[in-house]
Amino acid sequence: MPHARHPARILLDGLRLRRPPGAVQRTEAAATAERVRPHETRGRAAAARTAFDLLDRRATGIFHVAARLYPTRFEMGLEICDVFSLEKGLLKAARLAAAELRARRPSDSSLDVGKVERFLDKRSPTFREALEDMRDTE
Repeated sequence: MPHARHPARILLDGLRLRRPPGAVQRTEAAATAERVRPHETRGRAAAARTAFDLLDRRATGIFHVAARLYPTRFEMGLEICDVFSLEKGLLKAARLAAAELRARRPSDSSLDVGKVERFLDKRSPTFREALEDMRDTE
């Protein structure tokens, strides 16, 4: 059996070609989302479901679809270690300004998901929930 395309990939391919997802793409994406294991639909197809919800409501504008409660980069590392049972002692806290990077980086690179949460009346997963979903489905 050939590998099924990810539901989000089906939508993105249509959008890349400047064709809004029609009935065929939506049906293919929905069928693919239904074939995945039940625990996978929680996160893996979450972005596709959010895209469907936005399309169904004829949303316009920019919507950030990401984890909510975005931790600092160091806290992200700690969460990753905790969820994937990795050694936290290997992490070292450091200040971004001391990194001497060629390109400047913002101290806060999180996305505000409030607009999509309000528009769809649906809570986005936390960073930890997204990691746990990744651990459980990969």
